Amino acid sequence: MLPTRLLVRKLRPDGSQAFAWNATLLRHEGTEIVLAARFNVDSWQVGDTVLRRGDEFREFYYADRAYNVFQVFSPGGTLKGWYCNVSTPADLDLERGELRYTDLVLDLWVSPEGQQTRLDEDELAERRANGEISADLLALAERGWADLLALAAAHALPSWTDAR
Repeated sequence: MLPTRLLVRKLRPDGSQAFAWNATLLRHEGTEIVLAARFNVDSWQVGDTVLRRGDEFREFYYADRAYNVFQVFSPGGTLKGWYCNVSTPADLDLERGELRYTDLVLDLWVSPEGQQTRLDEDELAERRANGEISADLLALAERGWADLLALAAAHALPSWTDAR
């Protein structure tokens, strides 16, 4: 039986932990894992939107894709948008009750109207120039970035429609 609570660990390319949070498992089918979590940072500006403590996230992870997608709602249920992370495929460890992924720097914010804000392209270029990210991870990041941009352009980002 799957655990209902998981610890999510976001790792840096060097393997160190960047951030961790608790989430509830909503679905695990094939290579897709869907979690529910609440934002646990006071506030964070992304594009024209402010994410706030208590915002509700539906987090879509994949064991076979180079990205994950967070659908973000206000505590009242209003859709704020999608935060998309270029990453390694998710590693779900049921014995430890953990899901881990390595963040590959590039992020994309998509508003409910479909407006895209590309994030951290300059940071990836700097890390590439400094040799801080391996060629294999760079190739994976490029593939994940292309996939996310295509999904966003097709208005095909994952959505969770069940009651929050």
